[in-house]
Amino acid sequence: FSELDRIMAKATWNLVDTSKLDPAHAALPTRQRRELYEKMTKRFRINNDGTLEGDVSDTKFATRSCPISSWYHVATFLFFNTFVLSYFIPFVFFALLTWYFYNYGSWISLSITIIIFLYIEFHPVSLWRECIQLPAYYIQYNYFSYRFVYHSSTKDYIARQLMGDKSASSLIIFGVPHAIFPYAMQLMPPIAKDILNKPIVSCMADVLYYLPVIRQLFQWTGCISASKKSIINAMSKGYNVGLVADGIAGMFVKSEKNESILLKKRKGIAKLSLQQGTSVVPTYGFGSTALFTSYVDDYGIMQALSRRLKMSLIAFAGKYWTLAPERMPLYYVMGPVCENPNHGTPIKNPTQKQIDEYHEKILLSLKTLFDAHKGFYGWQDKEIDFI
Repeated sequence: FSELDRIMAKATWNLVDTSKLDPAHAALPTRQRRELYEKMTKRFRINNDGTLEGDVSDTKFATRSCPISSWYHVATFLFFNTFVLSYFIPFVFFALLTWYFYNYGSWISLSITIIIFLYIEFHPVSLWRECIQLPAYYIQYNYFSYRFVYHSSTKDYIARQLMGDKSASSLIIFGVPHAIFPYAMQLMPPIAKDILNKPIVSCMADVLYYLPVIRQLFQWTGCISASKKSIINAMSKGYNVGLVADGIAGMFVKSEKNESILLKKRKGIAKLSLQQGTSVVPTYGFGSTALFTSYVDDYGIMQALSRRLKMSLIAFAGKYWTLAPERMPLYYVMGPVCENPNHGTPIKNPTQKQIDEYHEKILLSLKTLFDAHKGFYGWQDKEIDFI
């Protein structure tokens, strides 16, 4: 671990505390938002004994909840419930309208309903990145007391990309855990785009392409399919790609005493990185597993069906037994680049040994990242377990 510890400590960590960010700042021009984040950024180093030096001295800074007004609390609570309901309410609404018009013989109304539904379901969605700059989106940062930390070497790497350095290939920025909803990962792109000066293209499960309303929301922001083909296509155009590594299966993993992450045998990222000559950046969303309580059957039926259908079928409850998450601080940490072992040269058919070795390196980098920051979230006694 000494080499990775050295990498973690040799460069500065940068903290952007968005917990008190005024949602009105979302409307600022890009240049002004970047200047704002630069002023907000606090830089620190982590000593071997866990103490800090630099602009941050409070070793429990990630656990602090920012007070919010009652109006913000209610608005965000309603927003989250509406967001989750959007996954299935359109189908329920369509079914009820279809049943009603059919039973009353309103054929014209029935035809119009079907046409509108098909239009929403299949019409191509135009890009509208500004939707994530709306104040309603930024209220979530206050609700979660969201804090984003990144390693200086990662920003330096992306700066090389922007300068046209061919050795700085595209990055696969993967986050864990997925939990019920990967809110920590979902809230990162708008902030990272301004801080790193380059957008991160997020991936979404293919099933979301068939959910009206939800498909519009995600595709407005520029999300792409999590398929291998889509990821390769995006990286070939010079984009950095962000994805949740443990996927839908990660929703069924319970973390109690330790943080259990479904990655031990999931080596797709290592293989793809070797094949494309790209490097990997591990990230971790502290607090993600505490937002909801999940209820899973002991026989694994729900998990098996979810894998078969490639969509989540799981019972869960959040704040006040609703679909809104608990108000927990989220601490999202982006580590240093885990360099491609073949120095960026693609390996068309990597051997199993090469895949295994790079996969172990990625897991070790993620574990070192977790261990370096868990104390700031009050998790000194927790470990990360790869299952």
